[in-house]
Amino acid sequence: MKKVRALVLQQKEATLYSFSVNAMELEPLCFVEAASRDKQKGLQRVTEASRLREIGEYLANEENGLLPNNIILNLISNVTLTHDPDGKMATITFPSEEGEYAFVVDGQHRLFSFRDDYRQLDEDEIFELPVVAFHNASEEVVGATFVSININQKPVNRDLLTQMKAILGLLDSDHD
Repeated sequence: MKKVRALVLQQKEATLYSFSVNAMELEPLCFVEAASRDKQKGLQRVTEASRLREIGEYLANEENGLLPNNIILNLISNVTLTHDPDGKMATITFPSEEGEYAFVVDGQHRLFSFRDDYRQLDEDEIFELPVVAFHNASEEVVGATFVSININQKPVNRDLLTQMKAILGLLDSDHD
């Protein structure tokens, strides 16, 4: 049984849970359902092995290789939540240390880069990931969240990125 403490957040009609957890402990609790030729319905894109390897290498080889953006999950109904009396914190209890208990709404490549085949960090190294989770949210809420994240993100202006690289002394590293 895996337990984590979470901050309880309210946004409109939704209750969200914010917590951090070691990536090696979170990954075995999560799953995706991607749309594919064999499976027409799915709320996630297909996981790309090359992207998992790329993230694993980034984390192992970059001194400042961090993943500060949160993973977004939808905890399934057999994950229990026990709210503190004041309602501001909750304990999330997963039925076991491994299983399909949390659907990955956003961040599957970051999270699954910690799987054995792709992880390049030592197994005993603690690497906590920030997480925001729904609990038993409807397919409509999960789908709308996925679409919103992937439509509304805007890339940063390339000139600003070049300027930041120059300030940080990173321009030459692009040509190595």
